[in-house]
Amino acid sequence: MIILDLTGKGDVMGLDIGIYGNLELHSQYYGPNSYRPDDVILLSNHDSFSHMNQDYKNNHFYKAEYIDGFGAGSYSSYNMWRKSLCINISGYEIKDVWDNKRSSIPCYELINFSDCEGWIPPTICEKLYDDISKLSYSDDLLEKFKRAFELAMLNNGVVIFH
Repeated sequence: MIILDLTGKGDVMGLDIGIYGNLELHSQYYGPNSYRPDDVILLSNHDSFSHMNQDYKNNHFYKAEYIDGFGAGSYSSYNMWRKSLCINISGYEIKDVWDNKRSSIPCYELINFSDCEGWIPPTICEKLYDDISKLSYSDDLLEKFKRAFELAMLNNGVVIFH
């Protein structure tokens, strides 16, 4: 699978976002160094984000259809964007949101999520799509996430950070 860098910055090592739909549990296990077909994905969230493990089983393989994807920038630029998003939509510094679990703010599940790997299930994609749709704030990356959540929601799929 190839995911294009849509940041316009060339070969940037960073956060890639993939949208996958029509998932079916796959019974075969693939080791870390074994070949895995392109249509098989591993859904794996760190224990810190176990609250995201809805709709599908964590640490399981699924046959899935690749729908779309985009580059969210380098890890550091993504973190700067996430901090800015947090302030712009909630008025809180991101550390305050993380430390005080301010889960009532819009896009909390995006703000309080891994910046390198993990998956967001359809139920939370729908909530995030609704949150973003109601915001008066917007930017290019937020619009890409909105479209990703919509595609995942419409295809009973997931958004994967990798």
